[in-house]
Parts: sequence; structure tokens; C-alpha cells
Amino acid sequence: MARLPWDLIVDILRRLPVKDLLRYRCVSKPWCSLIDGPDFIKKHLSHSMETFSNTGIVLRDCDLRWVDLYALDSAVKLSDPMGYIIFGFGYDPINDDYKLVRMVQFFGRDSDSFDSEVKVYSAKSNTWKRISDFPYYLCYKRGYGVLASNALHWVVSQTPESDISKFIVAFDLVTEEYREVPQPDYVDEDFHMNVEVLRGSLCMLCNYVSDDPEAGWGSRSHHVDIWVMTEYGVKESWTKMFTVVPSDAIGSFDHVLPLAYLKTGDEVLLNHNGKKFISYDLETKEAKNVIITGVPDYLEAYICVESLVGLNDSDMEISWKQGCETRKKKNNQRQRKKKRQSSGKKR
Repeated sequence: MARLPWDLIVDILRRLPVKDLLRYRCVSKPWCSLIDGPDFIKKHLSHSMETFSNTGIVLRDCDLRWVDLYALDSAVKLSDPMGYIIFGFGYDPINDDYKLVRMVQFFGRDSDSFDSEVKVYSAKSNTWKRISDFPYYLCYKRGYGVLASNALHWVVSQTPESDISKFIVAFDLVTEEYREVPQPDYVDEDFHMNVEVLRGSLCMLCNYVSDDPEAGWGSRSHHVDIWVMTEYGVKESWTKMFTVVPSDAIGSFDHVLPLAYLKTGDEVLLNHNGKKFISYDLETKEAKNVIITGVPDYLEAYICVESLVGLNDSDMEISWKQGCETRKKKNNQRQRKKKRQSSGKKR
């Protein structure tokens, strides 16, 4: 390996999984310096995005779990650094910065009134800052913004009780401003809206609910249209990609959410009612169940790309350490109090 040109070594390493690279930091000081360097981190992430490698599914119920997208074999438990606040994470290519967006909404006594607080963390400057309030009501407290074209996206309405049809709002990670995303012209607008992303393209789901009064929970959807914005920001580029309908293979459903293309590119992995996965063949229109061990009974699923990018927020770390120290002091105080009480009883 030592005889190989350095450029070839770099090219080989950028193709490897993150876990292997973290181990190889111990090979030598030059390797450690390379793997930890910002240029290599960018090259590795860029290769992963271009080849759709190092990609997995993050499952969330009470815990977080990771499933390799192409193996689809078993779920591995992860730690949850964010809790259950509303958030989003993405890359700002103009300022070469990774940004984390944290959003909290508060509700007033009036059912139609609400307020919000939004903060943005910059990995480059290792600082938090508050930006202008989010002026929309979040329709789904799903906990994350859908990342596409350097912007985070949510389905919103004007107010909690608004009769106005839902729409999509984007937060631009470069300008740190909000904007509305144009929607296609629908023949029928009586549907439930949601957003996802497929291979970097913004995806919109139109879930048409059955008007059968006897239809119970889990069997209400008549069909779901999946639209893809092939040219971001251009209304005319919205294309209806495919339609999912209840069938013997799929069964009835309340909702299905597209997650990712599988290896061949002819199949799409779908989250079925938050309870199981199915693969949908775009050519044959057939579906089949995907069995993954260790999956919880009810789940939220997000596609994620493993990378060497780190969020080194010292303020968070200090806050966490201070919290630990406070708990230790309180525990020590309780133990001393118990000892005094115990010694008093013996006397």
C-alpha cells in the first residue's frame, strides 16, 4: 500500500464506508490527517451522494434505528441527539457550511393563534443564532424538514383552523429566508398533502381519502398520487410519477410514503401505514413486502447518508456536562442526607 500513489490511496478511501474510515484513522498520522481533513470529508460525501452509497434508513419511534438501504436486513439502534423537536439539517454550498435548524411553535389561548421560534446552528462558526419567526402553522409535527435543492420543506397552512388549502414552504439554507413553493395544477384538490424527497428531487404526495363512511382507520385511502419536481422551483416541471392504489398485494392503507429507489432504480421503497415496508415496481405496478428484523411496530422512516461531517457544538457539550454535574451534586446531597438520617435513627 505504501508504494501506491497518494492520489490513488485517496481515491480508494473515498469509496469506503464511514465505519471503516474511522478505524483506518489509526493506520498512520498521514491517514488520520487525511480522513479528518475538510477536503477529504467533502470528497467522501460527494461520492456517496453521486453513487447513492453509504445510504440508509433512519427509523424513529421511541428510539432511533439504522437500516442499510441496499441490504435491508436488520435495524441497529442509535442514540438520539435531537429529542423530538422540529428540526432540519443540510448543506449551504455558497458559504461551505452545514446548518442545523431548530423550530418550536407555541399556541395561544385562541385556537387560531400561535407563535414560533427558529434558531440556526452553523457548524462552520460553531454558533447558534435566532432568525425571523416562522410565519406559518406546521400541519405535521413530524420533527424534520425535507431537504431538496439546499432548502428544507414543510407542509403548512396559514393558521391551525384555516380552511385554506395546505401549501409547501421552503427555508433556504443559503439566504436563511422562507419562500412558498409553486404547486402543479390539480384536477381534484380534495386530498391530504405531504412532502418527501427521491434522489434529491422534491416529491409531493396527494392522498385521496375514501368517502366510504364505513371505511375504518388504516383503510381510508382511495389512492395516492406521487408527484416529482424535476426542475426545482419551476411549477411546470411537476410530473406525476406514479399512483398507488389498494390491492391484494399492498392491502388497504391510510397512507404510503416513498423513501428511496432500490438498487435497480425500477423499484421504490414505500413506508406502508408506518407499520411495514413494501417495494413497488414502477414497470409492472406490482408490490411486495420487505421484511427487516428489529423494526418497531410503528415507525417513522427517513433516508440518510452516512458521512464524516461532524457537529461540534461546544455549547451543547458544556450544557450536557453541566447537567451531569448538577445531577451528580444532587445525588451526592441525597446520599449524605440519607446517611445523616440513618445515623440519627441508630442513636
